[in-house]
Amino acid sequence: MFTINLPFQDALACYQTLSQLKKKEDLTSIEREFYRYAKKRANIGDDAAKVWLNMHEIEEILPDDTMPSPMSYFIKPKKSSGKSGPASAAQKKSSPGLQETGDVNPLTLKEIDRLMAHLDPLVGLGKIKQQIRQILETRIIEERRKKADLKTVTNSTHHTVFTGNPGTGKTSLARLLGKVYRDSGILSRGHLVEVTRSDLIGEYIGQTEHITKKILEQASGGILFIDEAPSLYKSDSPNDFGQDVINALIKVMEDQREDLVVIVAGYPDHMAHFLNSNPGLKSRFPHHFHFENMGEDHLGDIFRDLCETYDYDLSEDAEQKVRNVLRTLKRRQESEFPNARGVRNLFEEVIRRQSERLLKQNLRARNKLRQILPEDIPTDVPVRIGNIIQLPRN
Repeated sequence: MFTINLPFQDALACYQTLSQLKKKEDLTSIEREFYRYAKKRANIGDDAAKVWLNMHEIEEILPDDTMPSPMSYFIKPKKSSGKSGPASAAQKKSSPGLQETGDVNPLTLKEIDRLMAHLDPLVGLGKIKQQIRQILETRIIEERRKKADLKTVTNSTHHTVFTGNPGTGKTSLARLLGKVYRDSGILSRGHLVEVTRSDLIGEYIGQTEHITKKILEQASGGILFIDEAPSLYKSDSPNDFGQDVINALIKVMEDQREDLVVIVAGYPDHMAHFLNSNPGLKSRFPHHFHFENMGEDHLGDIFRDLCETYDYDLSEDAEQKVRNVLRTLKRRQESEFPNARGVRNLFEEVIRRQSERLLKQNLRARNKLRQILPEDIPTDVPVRIGNIIQLPRN
């Protein structure tokens, strides 16, 4: 809603109007989005945004490590202890005030096991987890060689390419990697800054480079995650400002490679075109993680975990029906099935149908409100219309 190119006064007027129209309980996401927009505008020198920030303080309410975000539908949920705590550095979209980590535990095989446990909730990323373990194990040997006064063959660059279709867990892994890299000593802060093309591109010549440098400064010590990165390069528009972003990235990725990790994410067939847009770009990324489409069993597990997260009881018959629907859906749509996002769409449709059944039967008991029955699961296979999944109603 509030893109960085939108003049601050116009955005402020829109925000004030929404604040008057919306109910107080519905304003959390709008407040958070406007607050982040204002910080971005302040970072590029917008005095009006700076003044507004000095006069307003909005707490960014984000889930801690024990509570999955409602959007983290491809992560197996961890049970909450019931206690609230500060947000994890890796879960913040931008954490400019995060302090550098103090003493880091010596990296040992046991410590690697502990760090890798942070990635256990991620579903279906076995190969990628092994690649991350290899990065950490290589670091152990590098440290041993340094202590032995030996040269190290590998460099300290950990910039990474993420390729995969929607809903395969790219953003979730980026958020968790911050903590892993911080606790292993690869990064000093481990915070995450998430951006897309609209956050980086300016309106006039010179502005894009300035914006990109500010965002890179903000990401220093942590991870800069550029989603849909291939959109920065438009081969049919040689004067497009996206090239300014690429040029700025190349320089900073080399100069700050010891305490900055840049992750670019996008579709597999688009990423090669992007990496070849500049002779020095491809060589800056030593690590490539490919996110496979999720298997049928993983999709069923995600649905079951969503039920657990949101206090629903899935009967055995209903779970089997869900898995059959997902199996048919995935086979019909083949590579176009949107993975975890498709599961979420099915889950939301099931909840709508369950709500309809409960109201018709006038059921109020707690156990009835939790219960999902086979009749709540659609019998027809969802059909795709563009990027939207529609589930025909029985």
